[in-house]
Amino acid sequence: MTQIITDSVADFEPDELARLGVACVPISVMFGERSYRENEELSKDEFYRLLRTSPDFPCTSQPAPDDFLRAFGPAHDRGDGAVMITMSQRFGGIYQGALLAKQLLDYQDAYVVDSRGAAAGERILVEQAVRLRDAGAPAGEIAAAAERLRERIVLYACPDTMDNLRRGGRVPALVAALGSAVHVKPVLHIARDGEVVIAARELGCRRAMRYFAQQMHRRPPDPAYPVYVMYSDVRENAEELAALLRQEGFAPSESLINVGVAMGTHVGPNAFGLAYVEQAPEGAGNS
Repeated sequence: MTQIITDSVADFEPDELARLGVACVPISVMFGERSYRENEELSKDEFYRLLRTSPDFPCTSQPAPDDFLRAFGPAHDRGDGAVMITMSQRFGGIYQGALLAKQLLDYQDAYVVDSRGAAAGERILVEQAVRLRDAGAPAGEIAAAAERLRERIVLYACPDTMDNLRRGGRVPALVAALGSAVHVKPVLHIARDGEVVIAARELGCRRAMRYFAQQMHRRPPDPAYPVYVMYSDVRENAEELAALLRQEGFAPSESLINVGVAMGTHVGPNAFGLAYVEQAPEGAGNS
């Protein structure tokens, strides 16, 4: 059976990975001189505690080469295929690290898919890969389906402040200061090429939520896939967003996704977001 692999940026909890039969390569985060492997040495709750209290701003790092070899190794030794779905190449070197492991193992039936996203957007691709695996699809077919489906992933996020974006180098200091002064909420969007862009600037969380709903009306979700609402550490805004989407006639998943180290480092606590698959163009069919 094909082995599905992802990285911890997809924000699965360890028990979910075990239930789905998905292997996970963890990223690491450093606070000062101390490094932690996500979900192995540091839970999400512990990460956000450190994010709020540590004098050191966190720095994420990609997995070591041995982490990829360990993820691919069992399926390679069994003679099974493997598909690894990674976060966007724009965010780091996980995709390249997975390709290197495939080459080192001379693993012909292994496929590496750049999700061109992160968090719940990446998660949706992994869950679809699991469904195809369980239906008996071979590795190459699963990888091709994931590459088609990624073109329809929509992801928006709204940080509480621009401070973490500024400290992480995502926006200039002056822009961050002005945004905080007038309570502007930046709406972040992952574009088709995997780049993060500021799609809008809204005055307050509720207006940002209305913007999310407007985008969903403009680009309706495909009901064959989940609509995920995300949050960073604090659930209240995510619960309010989910309630608004229901009022607008959408059906967000009951499961709210607490984002981990990768997104949490950049958006900080109190952020909220949305990820879903938009309807396929007429006549294109589903992946």
